[in-house]
Order: sequence, then structure tokens, then C-alpha cells
Amino acid sequence: MMPTTITHSNRFCQLPEVMKASRMLSIMKDAGLLFANRLAEICSDHNFKAHGRQAALVRVLKDRGVTVTQPAVKKWFDGEAIPDAEKCIEIASWAKICYEWLMTGRGPKHINELYPTRAIAHVAEVMQAMEANQQYKISQMVDLLAQPAPANDPQGPDNSKPSANSSQ
Repeated sequence: MMPTTITHSNRFCQLPEVMKASRMLSIMKDAGLLFANRLAEICSDHNFKAHGRQAALVRVLKDRGVTVTQPAVKKWFDGEAIPDAEKCIEIASWAKICYEWLMTGRGPKHINELYPTRAIAHVAEVMQAMEANQQYKISQMVDLLAQPAPANDPQGPDNSKPSANSSQ
């Protein structure tokens, strides 16, 4: 591979591959530390004390069917490793935070910040905990509810209140 050429003080220098690898490791270490800070923030938000939070997170994930060891979780909190996507999704789901925020620090932190109303946020939160087939059925129901009522529907927009003479 050709070394990368950079300029510094009007001199040309060549950046060896070793230095590029070192820079990449530094970036990855920074990403791990930033993830660790966000993970610590989440645990604080859920009233986990600093001492014992690793074991608490292991229990939370175990309760959600995710197997993880305490030494692995320690690496997450120390910024030495970032969990795989499955574990991060479970952490985000449990903490009710956005996956993107957990992974990058960008975007809204809390899921409910994504939605214009509390009702929509609630529906999204409930659906997130459902199986895929249940989510599909709910989406079909929403599609049906979003359709305009037929003109002859007694509960349609023009006749939304039953009359006093109706026999219901």
C-alpha cells in the first residue's frame, strides 16, 4: 500500500500504515468511551448506583432473554468494547431510549421525543414490546381506522352522536 502523504509546515511527510492503524484504534477507543458514558447515563436515569450497576444490567438483560457475562458488561462500562447490535437493541428497548442515541449520541435520547403526542408515543412503546405478527395486526387495524367512514355510516362524521330518539 502507498503511504498517505500529508503536508505540515510546507514539508511533505509520509504517514506510515502503522500510524493510520494507531489513529483508527484511537477513534475506536473514543467511540467506546462515548458509548460507556451514555450507558452510565442510562443506568443513572434508572437509579442504578455506580457500585453494582454492571450486575444490575446483566440481570436486566437476562430477564429479557439476552445472555451476557459481567466481565463483558465491565468492558462496556470501561469503554473497552461496545455490545453487539442485539444487545444494544435490548438495552435501548429496556431503557425506552432511541437506538441511534445509544450508539452515536445523535438524535433524541428518549423514544417519546420522536412522536408529536403522548398517545402516539404510548402506542409505539406498546407495539415495540409485541411480536412481529402482533405488530402487523395492529398496523392493519390502524389502516382500517384511518379510512374515512362511509357516508351512510350512522357513526360517521355527520352523525357522530346518536339522537335522543335512537333505540340503543
